[in-house]
Amino acid sequence: MEEKLQPRLLTRESVVQAFPLVCNVLPQVTLKQWVGFARPHIMVGWQTMPRGLMTVQNDDGYILGLFSFEVRGDLTETRILWVNNIIVPNIPGRDVVWATLVGAIDGLAKTNRCHAVRAGLADTLVRAGSDRRWVTTSLEEAGYSFDGVQGFRRLEAERR
Repeated sequence: MEEKLQPRLLTRESVVQAFPLVCNVLPQVTLKQWVGFARPHIMVGWQTMPRGLMTVQNDDGYILGLFSFEVRGDLTETRILWVNNIIVPNIPGRDVVWATLVGAIDGLAKTNRCHAVRAGLADTLVRAGSDRRWVTTSLEEAGYSFDGVQGFRRLEAERR
């Protein structure tokens, strides 16, 4: 029988529990960095423009995937759900983890009356052992299209 996966918001109590997944994908990230990033993203109470960290967990509560999200105002779409820091490692059953993650994104967008979703992937999925073809195919199969260009420039003087 196939195990059912559940999307669950990351809580203050489960921040450290997510670290092995983060460390697996981003080994240069320390526990201190992860906690410093995660804690401000934890949803507290009702907000007009919520943000948080969503996980995909198995029945035993093991975290198999996660992403950060934030509802933002948008010039053309009014409200949009921005999703970043997507972590889906290359493990057996990753397609099920991905499908659960996409379902959670869609649910968050509907709950928050968002008219669109923007997903920022950077290279975290590739670092997780996933190939770009799998990522692009999975996004397209989930109804996403590639739109625009996003640039990145590291400011060495500002690096910690």
